[in-house]
Amino acid sequence: MARKIIGATLMFMTMLSPVLAFACSEIVPEKYLSFFSAQFIGYARLRNDLRVQRYAQLDERETPKPYYLENRSIYANLNDWLDYLQAQGMTHISLPALADVIYQLDGKTLATLFEQRDTLDKAAIARLAAQSPNVASMRNAAALIAEIAAHDRTLIEYLLFMKACYEAEIILLPGNDDEEDKDDDAPRLNDIDDPSRTWDEPPSQAVRVNIPAKRTPRVNPSALIAQGVAAYQRCDSDWLKIRYAYLVMIVARYAEQFEQVAALYDELVEPLDLRCRIRYWALEQKAGALGREGDGVALFLDVHANAPERRASVRDSLSELRLTMAEDEEPLTSPHDIARMWMEQGLAIYRRHLEPARRVYEFAPQSAFLESLLIWALLKCEEVEIAEFLEYPDHATLDLEYLAEFREFALSVANAGNVRRPALWQLAAGYLAFMESLGGQHDADADALLKQAERMAGNDLIIRHQARLLQFVVRLYQPGRINKRFLEALTSELQWLQDQGEITILQTVMTALAQKLLLQDDVPFAICCLYAANDTMIWPDSDSLEKRAIAHFALDMYATERDVERLYQFMNQASYSAFERFALSYLPLTRDELLDVWGTRLLRQHQFERALNVFKQISPTYWEEAENSCRRSWEWSDNVVCIKTFRTSFFDNTYRASKQFSRMTKLEFTQAILELEAQARRDRARAADYYWQIANAFYNTPYWGYAGTLWRGSLVHMFKYQYWSYARSDEERDYPFNAPILKEALKQRERVFRNEYGTRAFALEYYQKALRAANDDEFAAETLAMSQKCLVVPTMTSISQGHSLPVKTANYFRPLRERYATTKFHQRLIEECATYREYVRQR
Repeated sequence: MARKIIGATLMFMTMLSPVLAFACSEIVPEKYLSFFSAQFIGYARLRNDLRVQRYAQLDERETPKPYYLENRSIYANLNDWLDYLQAQGMTHISLPALADVIYQLDGKTLATLFEQRDTLDKAAIARLAAQSPNVASMRNAAALIAEIAAHDRTLIEYLLFMKACYEAEIILLPGNDDEEDKDDDAPRLNDIDDPSRTWDEPPSQAVRVNIPAKRTPRVNPSALIAQGVAAYQRCDSDWLKIRYAYLVMIVARYAEQFEQVAALYDELVEPLDLRCRIRYWALEQKAGALGREGDGVALFLDVHANAPERRASVRDSLSELRLTMAEDEEPLTSPHDIARMWMEQGLAIYRRHLEPARRVYEFAPQSAFLESLLIWALLKCEEVEIAEFLEYPDHATLDLEYLAEFREFALSVANAGNVRRPALWQLAAGYLAFMESLGGQHDADADALLKQAERMAGNDLIIRHQARLLQFVVRLYQPGRINKRFLEALTSELQWLQDQGEITILQTVMTALAQKLLLQDDVPFAICCLYAANDTMIWPDSDSLEKRAIAHFALDMYATERDVERLYQFMNQASYSAFERFALSYLPLTRDELLDVWGTRLLRQHQFERALNVFKQISPTYWEEAENSCRRSWEWSDNVVCIKTFRTSFFDNTYRASKQFSRMTKLEFTQAILELEAQARRDRARAADYYWQIANAFYNTPYWGYAGTLWRGSLVHMFKYQYWSYARSDEERDYPFNAPILKEALKQRERVFRNEYGTRAFALEYYQKALRAANDDEFAAETLAMSQKCLVVPTMTSISQGHSLPVKTANYFRPLRERYATTKFHQRLIEECATYREYVRQR
């Protein structure tokens, strides 16, 4: 699947959840490509973890995504709502319905759905839907409002207040600045062509000098603010309090009551001990109200670092402020003010540029702004150079000239010793030398520079840990194997990353480590590392296990049966080293679940006796809970997925309809198959019937070979939207499977997986066994017809489409016509099967 890389963003790791939830069903998950911490950032407003992340999206030729997936602020806000509602016990909330309730319903309709929630019938819902054409599903919106009301009516009160703020028309929403001459009575809420024209989202800019046009308000702004403050004071939930505070700040801001905006933040937001996205949206409003005064610029930088979805707005606001400063203020003379100005410019310039850092170093080498620019420039290098190498190692084109220039500048600053922390600049030089080595430049010894940084760090533990970590990273990308001693030494740095909350870096290191271990054929450890690398990915409406699709594919498809056995042995060994304990802590499977995966693999390989022995090791309670493991899913034909059971029939096929389907565990299924095999060997006269039953069981479902405890109904979806994005063609594989050896291995194992799972190869094999043992012409004719059916429809899942069965005979119609033309089944087939009828006619 073709992709584009868009945008560079910053993130404060400690203020937000570890990863923004952009990994929805139609967006390829984020790639984690950072080895470098930003905890030692100097500037107080940027002291937390500065982070660069890169987002991948589907090719533009794909179906356009809904507005709530296109708009980052809206999508981020919806995910905050999802998290909150799920924490309140509402576990079946759909994103489209939530988007309708928050962004599409007007206040009157919302109130109607709430007040009449117990009496609404289909006709009433249809009338409301006709009045609100932009609501995707009024029925789903009504159900969601009823569920919210049943759990917490204060949420409904907040939503009604939010709609009241909008419908007071104190403001024009972003993108509507030219609407002041339009009919005041024209409908507003449902006229959303531009997804940015929505409420419960920050305005596009928050700077005082660029206030959007206003209408004459229908409600006194002061009255709305008083109403919101009163609701804030009645509310027990800090999560709702901060949203009330944000709304009244928006009202005050658009009423041009700038002093009140700042005062409302100090009064309502500041006392709340809640670090969340809305806090920084509110802070953006305070920054805009302050403008050039006070800490306005510093607050904007704080928002820029903490709220990735608001960065474009912040950059626009800073641009407005710089223009105003240039026109209205006296020339800057203070070294601190000059450094601040260059800091702002450096953050606003997307292209890589050392000039801002050089100028800050010239005017104020001791300034914390200088360290901020250093980190920002390093993270931009990560975004380009490391990403380029990791994704395209065979033909990566790194900007070695810029890297060398940057490294020399960093070294000169470190050697001069006149900055706050020379060791930080020495560390940066070592990291840049590592990037150069990825491009084939080995003149700069990254390891030596990093060892020197570790010595220079003294008591600065963050720099010392980062220097040691990068030394391990350098080793990972050098030729040769890594051993247990290397892994044990690395563990303390991995634990440091975990303790510091450096999730992005931990994920990147664990992915790099997984690739190295895969190259060494140490697949069990590599799988644990891949689970660690994907442990914090957030997927809306998904089970926690479904967040780890790439690791699942490594376990279910890339690993051999022997690898899975080794992983099980490792999981159950008597004692563990420090690294083994750390890696195993990320394996999201119990002993019984891993046995289930292992036994399923053996089933797919036709090793029924071994599979039975494995399944028998699973505790009985695991299977007893099978009936409670079913839940609704759009992926299966009956709209229900059962993790530990599946439905099949030993007596039904295309030409027999006994309807004797039953739900079985894999243990029961394997026992039944082996018993039928044994009966066929004991009773040769009835062997054909026993083989025929086995063939039917394999023909009717592929789910005996489905690792349900891993996928939980998500395999097809993940294969199409996750795996194919990582393995787009035989020639082009994505990191970490893009090393030449791994590309070829993945290609072969994917082929094996797609031939083993979801095909009717076993069904065809047993129909042929039944045919060879048959002593009845009618029965033989049916088995030939079913054998042909297996060839014509060889696959039962879309991930196996395009794969044909590995058989020599390409047409079973021929022996059917030549040998059994006088049977009743033959005549029935001519009457019922147009394909066979045409085949006979042409002969």
